[in-house]
Amino acid sequence: MLEEYKTTFEEIAEAFEEVAKVLEEYKTTVEETATSIE
Repeated sequence: MLEEYKTTFEEIAEAFEEVAKVLEEYKTTVEETATSIE
């Protein structure tokens, strides 16, 4: 039972890492765009 929860949490953690990476790339793109507009 606990092992199943552990696996699920690990999968959720991995998913959050993927989302964080995408957001970081998006943030960088927005910053670059803002800089080029100025």
